[in-house]
Amino acid sequence: MLDKTGDDQINFKEFIVGIAPLINGDMVDKLNFSFELYDLDGTKQVKPDEMRFVLTSMNNTCSYFGDKTLTKEEIGRLTDEIFKDADVSQTGALSYSEYMSAVVQHPILVQFLSGGGD
Repeated sequence: MLDKTGDDQINFKEFIVGIAPLINGDMVDKLNFSFELYDLDGTKQVKPDEMRFVLTSMNNTCSYFGDKTLTKEEIGRLTDEIFKDADVSQTGALSYSEYMSAVVQHPILVQFLSGGGD
């Protein structure tokens, strides 16, 4: 996601430019960043396994800092719930608009993006 030169390395400029939306961006910038974060393979769609992977990675980071975490089963149920409600096209993946609808409607995702966690 951050390796814009394609050299399999992230230099300082790529890192700073890549995370800038999280620091200085408005909510739209943060939402766009989150979509890119979940779209691991760059297909402009978010698949359930991508969402589970990213949520698990975030969960592991939370546990490192002593924050409340979800179990593997809770992450699976959360992902299933999000896709059940948001995948209106029934493709098994979320398009950009489906993802955005899911993010603004699901309380856990809203809480995460707004920084309102415990």
